[in-house]
Amino acid sequence: MIQVDYQNSLSAKIGPKHGLDKAFLRNFLKKNQPLVETIFKDKKTVGYSFLDLPDDLKMSRAIEAFAEKNKQWENIVVLGIGGSALGGI
Repeated sequence: MIQVDYQNSLSAKIGPKHGLDKAFLRNFLKKNQPLVETIFKDKKTVGYSFLDLPDDLKMSRAIEAFAEKNKQWENIVVLGIGGSALGGI
C-alpha cells in the first residue's frame, strides 16, 4: 500500500501562502471519499488495471529485468500511459 506523508506541505510548517490547510484537506478528502471508493471497487474492470500497479510484483520484476538488461541507455521514454487511462475516470 502506498502512503503519502504530507506533513511538510501543511500551512503550519510552510506558512499559509503555499501550505495546505489541514481542515480544508480533511474536508476535501471526506467529500471525495465516495469517488475513491467507487474507483477502487471497479478496479477489476477493464481500463482500471493501472490501479494495481503499485502492488504488481510481476510487473516490478519485469521492469527491473529490463533495466538490468539495458544499462547502456541513460533514459527511456514511455509513451501512451497515464492520460489515456486516467482521462476516462
